[in-house]
Amino acid sequence: MKLVFKIAAIFGIVFSSFAQKSEIIVIGNVHTPMDRYNADSLYNIMEKVKPDIILHEIDHTFFTKDFKFKAPSKENEQNASERYLAKHPEVLIRPFEFEGRNEYRREKGIKQSESPTMRILDSLYSSGKLTEKQRTIVSEYRRLTDQLNSFGYLSAINFNNPKTDSISKIRQYYQHHEIRKVINEQKIFSEIKVTTTTGKKVSLKEGYNEFCDFWDLRNKTMAKNIIAYTKKYPGKKIIVLTGYYHRYYLLEELKKAGKKKFEIKEFYE
Repeated sequence: MKLVFKIAAIFGIVFSSFAQKSEIIVIGNVHTPMDRYNADSLYNIMEKVKPDIILHEIDHTFFTKDFKFKAPSKENEQNASERYLAKHPEVLIRPFEFEGRNEYRREKGIKQSESPTMRILDSLYSSGKLTEKQRTIVSEYRRLTDQLNSFGYLSAINFNNPKTDSISKIRQYYQHHEIRKVINEQKIFSEIKVTTTTGKKVSLKEGYNEFCDFWDLRNKTMAKNIIAYTKKYPGKKIIVLTGYYHRYYLLEELKKAGKKKFEIKEFYE
């Protein structure tokens, strides 16, 4: 009899563990309304998926203490979520962004150096002042960028699929590794400096290197934050709303950590 109770207890634990398995749906987004993708499109996806929790790519400063949005927004994610929450008030909305993202970028000189760096790189490319190898890198980066951006004019399934994720991964590799090499090789990026919010002077080269490093830090942190919600709210269906450039990275990190902890699905499955 004791053996029977032990077996029943083991099966009970296994069944309970399985029942508590969370489900994650990472939805890549275009933040601003487009002809074929807008807040209505996202709202319709939410109604189909029926999430228990909606995670936003913003930090806690955008929310009140009871997780209401502090201010109106023109972005698809907030407008769709507010509409969904009005109909389903029991749903939780939470942030999963790297906390203090904008402050961090300004402290490191990333924000201040981003525009002048790309403007100068475009000028060097257009005026023929890059080496043949550098020009090839920039040309491919531009091609990948145009290709990836083109998906944003289409419906959601076009920027939420493995093929687009693959293109996004290659494009981001070029931006954070290959373009980084070009920046580091061109003397002008070491000569021009900007001032951070701490008063420190950093070169455009230093700012761009910080920008590249932050890409990994930010995405890994966001993935950890998502995983933390699966532990805090086990057995829930969680929608993750992110820019579609980030989708491949988050999915890779979640798959590394997930396995038996949670299940990853697509909104159209």
